[in-house]
Amino acid sequence: MTPQAIEKARDHSELMKTLLKEDKPLSPELPKPDAKWRFFWPIGERPEQMRNDIPRTIPEDFPEWENKMDAWGFKLIDAVHTAS
Repeated sequence: MTPQAIEKARDHSELMKTLLKEDKPLSPELPKPDAKWRFFWPIGERPEQMRNDIPRTIPEDFPEWENKMDAWGFKLIDAVHTAS
């Protein structure tokens, strides 16, 4: 889990100064700390050589978190198998 205001986008302000006027962003501003929380959720069985002690953090106000995350994760894995 990564709480809010921990991650921050890279500072590209020096690069933006080198861009032509038509290529510059409309509202250049320095990166701000990210306001969203990020939750990590392992999906499926882990290979033996990988750590298997990843904590599963469930947000308090989201009781169906585990079922939703597992369902979404396995759909992503199925999509990769289908595409490949």
